[in-house]
Amino acid sequence: MEPDKLLKQVKSALYRVFEDRLRDVVLQSYDPLAVEGPQSDVDFMVVLEGEPQEPQDSWACIDAVEVISREMGRTFHVEPIDVKAFQAVRRQFLNAGKR
Repeated sequence: MEPDKLLKQVKSALYRVFEDRLRDVVLQSYDPLAVEGPQSDVDFMVVLEGEPQEPQDSWACIDAVEVISREMGRTFHVEPIDVKAFQAVRRQFLNAGKR
């Protein structure tokens, strides 16, 4: 599956759960040609408004993408993160790239 199509499906599934709390979904790693194995994992950051409520938000993320994961035959790792924490990590990443 193409990365854009996958991201759109995952965002839609997560929006049904989190609605207005969902700010973004970031596809961290995905190799569409990978076969079963460690390289076949698909990693997402789920950017939420407000501090994630654990373990409920983690389980909600897993449940939301389970059907897509199963249909693709790939393991999904979904990590909820607060939008403020995400912005801080993003700034660090962007600043590191300027060096």
